[in-house]
Amino acid sequence: MRLALLFLATGCTGNVEFPGTNMPEFFEFQENLGYQWQFANEDVTLTYRMVSEIEDYTIVDGRTEYVMVYRKDCINPNDQTCPDGEIIKSLTMTSDYAGVQIYGVDEQRFDPPVKLANQFMKVGESATTTTGGADYTSTMPEIGDCPVLLPNWTNCAQFDLVSSAGEDAITGSYWAITSFNIVAVTWPGQPGQWKLTNHVSLD
Repeated sequence: MRLALLFLATGCTGNVEFPGTNMPEFFEFQENLGYQWQFANEDVTLTYRMVSEIEDYTIVDGRTEYVMVYRKDCINPNDQTCPDGEIIKSLTMTSDYAGVQIYGVDEQRFDPPVKLANQFMKVGESATTTTGGADYTSTMPEIGDCPVLLPNWTNCAQFDLVSSAGEDAITGSYWAITSFNIVAVTWPGQPGQWKLTNHVSLD
């Protein structure tokens, strides 16, 4: 009894610092195999939507790299001017104890990978990577409202990724939510923000 009381007394005096939110939970890949994300753009004049799927994954040195492919999905399948299925972007990513990392975009590989998020992060914190002659900084400004065309979700983590070399294929803003992974994104060269409209099983 004395030992138990002593443990409680000493335990109550200690301050345990909050390490931050577990970010890999916001970027779930394995549970989303066989699902499709469907997005609409802010620019309502576009003749296509965007869809994404995890089209491949590979185990490399103990980590699992997932290939998330984003394609054009033409609104009118008979529109000969719309390149249905054309790849908009292909991201190779991991999400584990090392954090959330981008290992490649399209045909380009990053060595070391670009860190989109540390394993644990607090609002306002950043993760920095030097790779390919540039410094990448990813900042999480908030966990808040999700910019999606779905019921009101209020726990999206936003990440703003910038490079010292300027805009490139992975810089921009990403919004992710637990279980659903990336649900909104803004990339340079795209007409506007892409917002999730649906998340469906392909079975």
